[in-house]
Amino acid sequence: HFGGLTTYFSGAPAPSYGRQPQPLVLNYHGYSWTSKIMENSTQMDGTADKYGFVLIYPQGVDDPPSWNAGVGAFGPTGDADDIQFTRDMLNTMTQNYCVDIHRVYVTGISLGAGMAYRVACTLSDRITAIATVSGAYYPFGNCNATRPMASLELHGRADALAPYNGNPATRMAAVQDYLN
Repeated sequence: HFGGLTTYFSGAPAPSYGRQPQPLVLNYHGYSWTSKIMENSTQMDGTADKYGFVLIYPQGVDDPPSWNAGVGAFGPTGDADDIQFTRDMLNTMTQNYCVDIHRVYVTGISLGAGMAYRVACTLSDRITAIATVSGAYYPFGNCNATRPMASLELHGRADALAPYNGNPATRMAAVQDYLN
């Protein structure tokens, strides 16, 4: 439990946990989802156990659950300081768990993907790589990453909720523009 936000951990630790630091993956849920829905939808727990990484499903606090991933036509996408929350979560994990601070990965779906990019830009000194699915991308300021970062973007052209070419009416950016 971090600052009012609940985090779910994967099942039993990998056999190598405690003998060597494990990679850490943050998996942000989409708008109106919960961390439990994200856990059930992605089924990444088994993958984490099989390949030996620590997996966290952060939980947004807004109602409906959201992330402060940028500013759309109706204002911020969330009210919480989710960057500070993530910073605190990373500090807690690196201080109290056997995680490799040089292998911290961020993923998310929809608005969670937008949050993943905001985290990657803002905390680029702590994030190794990013992989997102069907990102809903809103402006959050300049991306002043301190180093290059590997990224993988999966996005279908038929996505009606987060259109590949964006949605000017809501200030949602086109995927290609956002990635540039």
